[in-house]
Amino acid sequence: MRHNDGTFTFSKLAAKAILSFATADTTRPHLCALHFDPQTGCAYATDGHALVKVQNCGRSDHEAFTVARVDFAQAVRAARKKGDRVLVSLDGDRVRLEARGPEGQALDAHGGVIASFDAPRLLDKYPPVEQVIPHTPTGYQPEGVGFNALLLERIALIQKAAEADGCRFMVGAAFDPAKVVIDSPATGSTWTAVIMPMRI
Repeated sequence: MRHNDGTFTFSKLAAKAILSFATADTTRPHLCALHFDPQTGCAYATDGHALVKVQNCGRSDHEAFTVARVDFAQAVRAARKKGDRVLVSLDGDRVRLEARGPEGQALDAHGGVIASFDAPRLLDKYPPVEQVIPHTPTGYQPEGVGFNALLLERIALIQKAAEADGCRFMVGAAFDPAKVVIDSPATGSTWTAVIMPMRI
């Protein structure tokens, strides 16, 4: 992911990876969404069991905004080829979503999927996800943590999207969340995924 002047740009793989963390449960609208904060260069998604934060060094003074999962998913579907990109930005009180080709060219609509459109900006407050991300004190020796291994499929998506060779698992006490950090040398961004613990 890249962030420049309020516009977040995802490769097709990166867009699919972050989308996989947002819940599809429409009865939980505050989680059935993706959140973007240009002031920190971060994008977030969570389903309440796992969350992901993607951070890029780009910062801007634009307002934070949230867009529905279904709208982001439409832009991801419009990005048909591996090299295509998904762009997200705030345009007034609407969110601008675009699927573009590898050279930034506009894509044509296909199969009823529009490649460039405006979506409503969600006004519900996004959960305080930063509070959930574990921060391990220096010198602390972490213990083992039990978690649902099926959630690792999404970690694999992130690693592939980040074009990284591996990732670092950082675990704390027995019932603390597990944190996975994946650096993307290709885009200069860092993916942080958090998996909630479970009793096993």
